[in-house]
Amino acid sequence: MSTKEIDEVVNELQTNTHNAVKTMERVTAISKEQTNSVISSRDKYQQIEEAMTETVEIVNQLNVAGKEMEGMKNEILTTMENLSAIAEENSAATQEATASIEEQAASAEEIAGASEGLSALAENLQKIITRFKI
Repeated sequence: MSTKEIDEVVNELQTNTHNAVKTMERVTAISKEQTNSVISSRDKYQQIEEAMTETVEIVNQLNVAGKEMEGMKNEILTTMENLSAIAEENSAATQEATASIEEQAASAEEIAGASEGLSALAENLQKIITRFKI
């Protein structure tokens, strides 16, 4: 081989080596970008996992609160039913008291009527007694 051919081969080797170095640098840069992207994706997935965990906790708290509210609702319904029963009992007692008062008023009227009758009888007896005294 001649010197010229050797120079050409060396130049070609240098060019190829230079190109290989540039390609390696690009591959390294791409690899770094991919590594950064993977790290970023991992961070985002961790954030998503944390958000999902927090969401599960909130849903569990909502379930507990819902059960507590259900219990309170049942207590309120029971109280309302008891109040309704008490109101019905009060209404019945009021009706009984009203009926009793009406009976007492009727009895008072009868007594008043009987008193008037007795008063009239007493007057008649007084008149009759006065006749005998004369």
